[in-house]
Amino acid sequence: MFIPSLIGLLVYSLGILFEVLNIKATKVEHTKEDVKNARRWFIYLSLPFFDEDYFLSMWHKLAHEELKMMVEVYGNRPFNKWLKIYFPFSAKYGALDAYNLKTGNSLMFVE
Repeated sequence: MFIPSLIGLLVYSLGILFEVLNIKATKVEHTKEDVKNARRWFIYLSLPFFDEDYFLSMWHKLAHEELKMMVEVYGNRPFNKWLKIYFPFSAKYGALDAYNLKTGNSLMFVE
């Protein structure tokens, strides 16, 4: 029982690492800070022990344009809506859609 659990944890950790390193700037105007914010958002979504407080503190710290850039850089990443965490080969959702599925809120941009 220990070995399969250890193998599962290793595969899950490698999957998260692969996705985090795969988040890159897609346009010239994206900065390193936008990529860092998108990676942090993905990590918050990926692990079950991060709750809504982490997201909202990050959301309130960033300016409107920084948030838009972060969401663009994030793109669509795998997220399991039943487990409410990252799961390899799951359906892909955007940053705000995955947040809404994880927390049950309805976070969106208002112009």
